Amino acid sequence: LEIVRHAPSIDAYEYEDFVLHDYHAQPHIKAPVSV
Repeated sequence: LEIVRHAPSIDAYEYEDFVLHDYHAQPHIKAPVSV
């Protein structure tokens, strides 16, 4: 995890302020879902 912009407060961070490096998603877990 890299923080590309250091915000003045914790509430000022946005999604674009973080970058994930070398992240490899795992397969999803199948489960029954009620709709």
